[in-house]
Amino acid sequence: MLPDKTQHKSTTTAKFRKDLMALAEGLDKPTYLEVGYDVGYTLMAVSKAFHKCVGLDNNPERFKDATNLQKSIGDDAKNVMLILGTLEALQSGPYEVVFVDADHRYECVKRDWELVLEKNTASRYVVVFHDYGLVQSGIKRFIQETFDREQVSFLGEEKDWNPLGDPTNDWEAVMVELTAVAGDTDG
Repeated sequence: MLPDKTQHKSTTTAKFRKDLMALAEGLDKPTYLEVGYDVGYTLMAVSKAFHKCVGLDNNPERFKDATNLQKSIGDDAKNVMLILGTLEALQSGPYEVVFVDADHRYECVKRDWELVLEKNTASRYVVVFHDYGLVQSGIKRFIQETFDREQVSFLGEEKDWNPLGDPTNDWEAVMVELTAVAGDTDG
């Protein structure tokens, strides 16, 4: 079993992983994109629920760690493609579930959102932002300024979900469901 948030600071809780995998239920050959995979624990843990998984991270050390983890898992991670790079360099494609867990500063969260909208060709998809409730992150501000409350759903743990890291004051993650409209880049 791969470490969760109780064992490794920069991954996700077991409940969040279950919530993320549940998003694939009922989809035909769902594709998953994870932006900011760290060492790959969440990516590898949820990969079994998806037909194809793409992990994107811009840190060479994390890419090396995730590659080693993928090799150690073997065939159970054969549907995972790891990419060293940024969203700007990602080829456009359909991703039914997008998980963003990269730079948590407001301006970076906003840019990731804009690039996901630009790069994703799926007609219906969800975007999940992790670490919504981190006190020092810009994620909550971005979400509150961009969406009405009824447009978002919460995933993972509601409180006390970051025992090894920074303080939290709200949910672990937030999700937005989208239906693409030709030419629309506002979501």
